[in-house]
Amino acid sequence: MKEKSKFITFLLSFIPGLSHLYLGFVDRAVIFLMVFFGTIGITLGLAYITYSDAFLAILILALPIIWLVALLDAFSLRKSLRSN
Repeated sequence: MKEKSKFITFLLSFIPGLSHLYLGFVDRAVIFLMVFFGTIGITLGLAYITYSDAFLAILILALPIIWLVALLDAFSLRKSLRSN
């Protein structure tokens, strides 16, 4: 199997789940995409319904955490693919 590029994995990680698709882990990709877009949808929906910007703070805090978890997971999967 051809080794996957570390640079492309990093670039695709800016939308959590795309790097997992690149690596061939479709199930994990769907989970990360659902969590990422679900968090955006729910917080924007709550902010719209309540007319409060406080929910946007949750978005600002949650998205980098989701991104970091997805990035670390993708790089650990890439490393395990390389060693096999």
